[in-house]
Amino acid sequence: MIAAGLILCAASCGLPTPDSPEPPRLVVLVIVDQMRADFLTRFAERYQAGLARLLADGMIYENAHHAHALTWTGAGHAALVAGVHPSRSGIIGNSWWERGERARVGAVADPATRRLDRADRPGASPFRLRVSTLGDWLKAARPDSQVWTVAIKDRSAVITGGLHPDGSFWYDFEDGRFVTSDYYMDEQPAWVVAFDAARSIDRFRDGWQLLRDEETYKRSNEDAADGESEPAVFPHLFSDGSAYYRELFATPFGDRFTFDFVHALIEGQQLGADEASDLLIVGASSADEVGHEYGPSSREIEDYYLRLDLMLGEFFEQLDAAVGRDGWLLALSSDHGILPLPEDSRHNGVPAERHRRETLLEPTRAALDAALDREGLNRDSVNLVYANGWVLDTAPEVSPEQRTRLRRDLATALRDDPRIEDVFTWDEMMSDVPLGRPYEAEFRRSFDTGRSADLMLRFHEFDLPFAGTHGTNHGSVYTYDTHVPMIFLGAGTRPGRVDAPVWTVDMAPTLAARLGIEAPAGLDGSVRPVSPERPR
Repeated sequence: MIAAGLILCAASCGLPTPDSPEPPRLVVLVIVDQMRADFLTRFAERYQAGLARLLADGMIYENAHHAHALTWTGAGHAALVAGVHPSRSGIIGNSWWERGERARVGAVADPATRRLDRADRPGASPFRLRVSTLGDWLKAARPDSQVWTVAIKDRSAVITGGLHPDGSFWYDFEDGRFVTSDYYMDEQPAWVVAFDAARSIDRFRDGWQLLRDEETYKRSNEDAADGESEPAVFPHLFSDGSAYYRELFATPFGDRFTFDFVHALIEGQQLGADEASDLLIVGASSADEVGHEYGPSSREIEDYYLRLDLMLGEFFEQLDAAVGRDGWLLALSSDHGILPLPEDSRHNGVPAERHRRETLLEPTRAALDAALDREGLNRDSVNLVYANGWVLDTAPEVSPEQRTRLRRDLATALRDDPRIEDVFTWDEMMSDVPLGRPYEAEFRRSFDTGRSADLMLRFHEFDLPFAGTHGTNHGSVYTYDTHVPMIFLGAGTRPGRVDAPVWTVDMAPTLAARLGIEAPAGLDGSVRPVSPERPR
């Protein structure tokens, strides 16, 4: 089924030709959740290991962006591995309003599956993913190849695994270990059981201290800047007992534990040990939580990336030893960036505000009630839900024509709100008629007929909608959320830098080309060189 629609495109699609290098025995995609492109360069002089090696030896695309408007974790991961925009993958966010079910659903929550270790817990699967992904293309071409994914977030692990990986693992926040569901396997491999028994996760209980001397942190704010979550100063200590396992997520040690598990996976599955190319996708999920809590200019972010540098350095050394320096190819990117803390923006002279949920909900509900009155409809006939925009969950007595007029009238009212730059309605997105408005194309790439909101909002740049009193978020169409790294290192690559724009949907076809496998016809992404072009 996965192979249906694949095309043989030879050199025109980047597949190996007689002059191309052999496919690597192991391809690794590392997705650092919430890694803005500037994190690679802002702390560059402080990097000593993995990130330093990427900067020195990697093929770096300096102007890589997500091309869709709603820059959420699920959507970004899907774009990287499927080569198509969210409008085609169906993964428009982390959750959405499923119109056919009249319910909010999680991107990977699957009530038909169970946790492999806990039959009383629901599992996860990619059953809402509408397309195949890089791992599926590899398995279709070479059934002996292995495909594995690991991330703290279940959506990150499951979405990147595609439809039929050998296994996907995510983190149990209660017990502090990696788990999977019966969608993937009937029993855990022996190496997973041994890893769990070692309980290496408990070695971080002393807390998060600065890695280096405090006075050396010159590329970030002072500790405890306005807008950071509490406690905002180092050291960050953990609670006793099982609460520690959840708190670990908001520190670099969540990703340290992830790479420990990946180390065991590579050894246990003997990845890259034979001629059948394997694929490993690793999600560094804690990077996202650190950014949400403290913001992109925080001391915590600087310390996180200094530690990620060391994690990647150790990881590359493991790959060199296990596969050979010329046997592996690694790509690094991110699912989205992050908005600066509004307090930090204002400190730098940029207007920015936090907008609390109730201050956005109340005027929207009032405008909707007025529109319902004009239609002669009961105010209880529409339930107002926010899911990647405002959803009008209508009762059966509301006709399609009335829903269209309600969306139109509500959009008109919202466009008069000084906090909102624009509103795209479901009807506008359904139409092929160009609107000629800023960011229209990006919003169309985030639109799914059965899953998108009735009204998709674009707020002022640098404003934080649906905000609490601390921390920050992403999800916008602006550069701070779309601009991410795209780097290739290892077999078949040479150092280079490209400033021309590229897109995250280019990642999957590029890696497919290096694997020497066929990719589906009509992808949104294109194959990009993993080395600078040699002079002719």
